[in-house]
Amino acid sequence: MKKTIIVVLLIACLSSHARAEAPVASAAVIVPFTLLKTGHMTVPVKLNGKGPYTLIFDTGAPMSIVNNRLARDAGLLKDKPVALFAPFGSRGEVKVKDFEVGGQKAADVKVAIMDHPTVELFSKHDGIVGFPFFARYKVTVDYQKKTLTFEPGTYNPPDVMQAMLRAILAPESADGAVRVVSGGAILGFSVNQENRTSGPALVVDRVYVGGPADIGGLKKGDRLTLVNKRWTDTPADLLEALSTIKPNGAVQLEVERMGKTMTLELSGAAGL
Repeated sequence: MKKTIIVVLLIACLSSHARAEAPVASAAVIVPFTLLKTGHMTVPVKLNGKGPYTLIFDTGAPMSIVNNRLARDAGLLKDKPVALFAPFGSRGEVKVKDFEVGGQKAADVKVAIMDHPTVELFSKHDGIVGFPFFARYKVTVDYQKKTLTFEPGTYNPPDVMQAMLRAILAPESADGAVRVVSGGAILGFSVNQENRTSGPALVVDRVYVGGPADIGGLKKGDRLTLVNKRWTDTPADLLEALSTIKPNGAVQLEVERMGKTMTLELSGAAGL
């Protein structure tokens, strides 16, 4: 009898220990979606507890968008001034405190308010669920069951739109560091930037005797328009174009001289 009790107690202890060390499964939220004839997925969405609204779930969208009708209904237009001219009814960005997709909730998600012309083609849909929401999770798409499974993640998505604007408007690299470029070969001329009525222009102010530019026929006063078919209206444009040239490589310059467009053929020289 004693042996039986000891064995039972031992088994109970082992099973209790095993249960204590078993990994705890992370909470996953399964959200059904509707597949449109166009191949787009739509999901039910609540914003700050209002809804549900029907939005397109777009894994290629860099931002989330809601139209003005939804924004008014969800109270997102408070303190938003009405612009005199707003393409597609754009009202800028707002931060949604509670953004919920079919039971999966996220806090402080930025959305843009506008009547997106493509979304407006789908008259029953009020916007797009994009990167700022779904990038926070591991998302599994099951087309057979027509479900999205969201599992908690640790990634904190950056503001993609601001990053895109910085890349377009500022001479910076993707990580925010200032880019430094230099010519890959010597051509032997210098330029000045002039502000003309038609816009900025680079005008040759010196051609070094015996250099590739001199041999190729470049003259002082020529307006430089293209280097290897790349526009060169500013010093930054010129440096960007020159950085791709290699020593002894062919270089094609397009210039304006006395009202005429000319194409010059040069060969880049090695050196500093």
